[in-house]
Amino acid sequence: MSERNLPDAVARIIVESAPDALVMVDDEGRIVLANRQAELMFGYDRNEMLLRPIETLLPDDRREDHERDRAEYLAAPRVRAMGVAQNLRGRMGSGDTFPIEVSLSPIESDGQRFVLAAVRNVSERQQAQEELAEARRRSLLLEDRERVGRDLHDTVIQELFATGMQLQAAKPSIAEPAAAERVGDAIDSIDRTIKQIRETIFGLTGLAPSGHAARDKIEAVVQSFTDVLGFTPGLEIDDDVDAVSGAVTEHLVPTVREALANAARHARASEVVVSVMAGDDSVRLRVVDDGIGILGPTQRLGGYGLRNMQERAEALG
Repeated sequence: MSERNLPDAVARIIVESAPDALVMVDDEGRIVLANRQAELMFGYDRNEMLLRPIETLLPDDRREDHERDRAEYLAAPRVRAMGVAQNLRGRMGSGDTFPIEVSLSPIESDGQRFVLAAVRNVSERQQAQEELAEARRRSLLLEDRERVGRDLHDTVIQELFATGMQLQAAKPSIAEPAAAERVGDAIDSIDRTIKQIRETIFGLTGLAPSGHAARDKIEAVVQSFTDVLGFTPGLEIDDDVDAVSGAVTEHLVPTVREALANAARHARASEVVVSVMAGDDSVRLRVVDDGIGILGPTQRLGGYGLRNMQERAEALG
């Protein structure tokens, strides 16, 4: 049996089993054939579609243009795919629209001309493409935020930290107690600003503050005194320090800095060791040096720095 002698029943089965909606129109644009997928896709019984204009299956704002496009196509009919780079939409009987791709094939039979349209609903593909584009957009946004976060960390925070160190080093030369206290307040303000910038960085990148925030900050402070002391201070730090609260860290880190600054100014030491240990409900900080010790009343040496450390300890109970 040749293809030309294919029984009509077999041809009908082929049309009905096609995965796409198949709609055939005559040269006047009237629907003369529709398969089961066309019924499901457009929400019509096929008898409702037969002899209706093909524009019935298009959005209202597209129908007039389509009549003109159909006339141009019939003037030079050819196999043609539509919708790959176009915003084509179909219209259901309910009025809802959806994105489609269409392939057109001209057919001649017994001197009559027809056009067979294979229609595919591409809603899922379009949604997947939109989700992919959104994921790429979010990825680029995250990269930009991470870049801004790195710039804030590597430049702004480091500059503020260096300024705080310079103010810390300048405090001993300030004779006026009130002025020295204002400098101390400025140092505390810098610490708070650094904390706020860190929180901003975490917000930009969508990350929670690191569980090692206290350890990282203490290590950074200890390392920063290498040039001031002429050697790197030793550091003994308990793993449990990583779990201390942000409120404790906010007081602990400036206290480490103040204690090291005192050692640098007064001790004439060749070795300084910082020890930070955490218990069940406490944190113990010790800064020990091999220097000359306290040569006079602690009030003369301590000034605002020791008082500030004492107030921080009292604030934490």
